[in-house]
Amino acid sequence: MAGTMKVVALVAVPLLLGVGVVLAFLPNRLGFDRPDEELVEGHFDVRGALYDCILCLTDEELVGQLFVIGIDGEALSAPMEDRLAELRPAGVILFARNVGDANQLLELTAALQSKAAELGLAGLLIAIDQEGGRIRRLRDGFTAIPPMGELPERTDLAGAEMIGRVIGHELAAVGCNWNLAPVADVLTNPANPGIGDRSFSADPEVVSEYASALARGLLSAGVAVCAKHFPGKGEASRDAHYDLPVITVDREHLERYEWPPFHALLAEEQWLKAAMVSHVVIPALDPELPATLSPAAYDALRGEIGFDGVVVTDDMEMGAILKNYGLSEAVVMALESGADLVLVCHTASEMTGARNAVLEAVKNGELERDSLHRHVLRTWLFKLSLRLHLPGLADYGRAFGELCLRLGLDPVERKRLLETPPDVSVCGSAEHRALVDDVLR
Repeated sequence: MAGTMKVVALVAVPLLLGVGVVLAFLPNRLGFDRPDEELVEGHFDVRGALYDCILCLTDEELVGQLFVIGIDGEALSAPMEDRLAELRPAGVILFARNVGDANQLLELTAALQSKAAELGLAGLLIAIDQEGGRIRRLRDGFTAIPPMGELPERTDLAGAEMIGRVIGHELAAVGCNWNLAPVADVLTNPANPGIGDRSFSADPEVVSEYASALARGLLSAGVAVCAKHFPGKGEASRDAHYDLPVITVDREHLERYEWPPFHALLAEEQWLKAAMVSHVVIPALDPELPATLSPAAYDALRGEIGFDGVVVTDDMEMGAILKNYGLSEAVVMALESGADLVLVCHTASEMTGARNAVLEAVKNGELERDSLHRHVLRTWLFKLSLRLHLPGLADYGRAFGELCLRLGLDPVERKRLLETPPDVSVCGSAEHRALVDDVLR
């Protein structure tokens, strides 16, 4: 039985895993009703068309597209509607506080997207941490997934890919389009309090292979992924949720142990993936600043890893930041250093304060609009890959098709995948439980 299911897993993986090509891109608007036959190569300048739309944004709209924010409760309340209207964010991140059951969560995510459309916003990235093990926001009524640290001992790469597909299909079923996983950290410090069994292994090759397999499964379900936590915090002895870790390793250690999984995960299909930068000081990169605030860390991710996709910070409300910086100051520093998106996950006043600080930094010239335009351009390319609405962008179908072709994907199949109506019955289903049980030893 196990062998049969693994073969099925390999055969069933959809076409999402084409040859990733670094891009030169194209337009998009509301063409959701365009016929499939019009999803053909159009030789568009995707970046140019998107950039023209971004140039039309007001400062408030532009700055909003730099934030992914948290919300309160299991339903879209009037205060949360007001928060969306005020902050105009690029996305929302969900936590256990937002999750009741599958039907409730689908209603919430649908309401969020509907409100964004009503406000004239780009479609929302709806992010969640669904790694497996102790980091699972979706629990009751969803398929249980073990910690990633167990997978190399309990299954092969095809099994890890199947587990990614199960996670991805359940996320898609409830309207979550971006999983902040997989963890690409190499567990070189077994006593690491913040990573532990969230890491696949202490061996960078094993982490590279299993993280890539899990990502393939997620992508095959139409869910974007996020490699975290660059530049690698497997060696940390403190948890950044509470304190700022300092990792005293040399550059050779980073290149040999910490960075190979990021190379493996991010080399291809760059507009289906993101990278998360962590709150950790590595003196070999920057003797003073945590990576989230350090130009050197972003330079390493862009240059040495070669990643040109979306880069998001870890939550800026973690102790590693709040104990050492004002949050608003840190958000401005992160954007100035190279972050495309900042996460502010919990406190409404901090979200508003950070947004206002960025607006002020734009107005006084501390942050250059041209730089923010480039950040939003990456985010909108990411959104286009997920077939999210982008206001002001004409001929959506051809734009989406061109982007798919440049990613090595079949545009018609990708459109059908992303427009398949959500089916919450797959969440925690007997079929999904059997698939997971079958691939685990």
